Amino acid sequence: MNQRLYLDLKQRLDLTTFIHRTFKTVAPAQTYHSNWHIKAMAHYLGLCASGKIKRLLITLPPRHLKSILPLSPILPGYSAMIRQSV
Repeated sequence: MNQRLYLDLKQRLDLTTFIHRTFKTVAPAQTYHSNWHIKAMAHYLGLCASGKIKRLLITLPPRHLKSILPLSPILPGYSAMIRQSV
């Protein structure tokens, strides 16, 4: 399997990878730093996108990406990609 195909498949299966690859488009002036809170948000947002969780409230201090992730094109784009894969 070539590297491009592997990254595309991983991006479809893992919201954290999708966030990392689309962050430059959504917030080009900021630097992406992966951390546990992004992985935790990605896990629960992925459950929301798949329909396993109907309601989700995320509370974090400022500058922790909570406003960029769910309200930007990242989550709707990931949700559409999941629906196409099924």
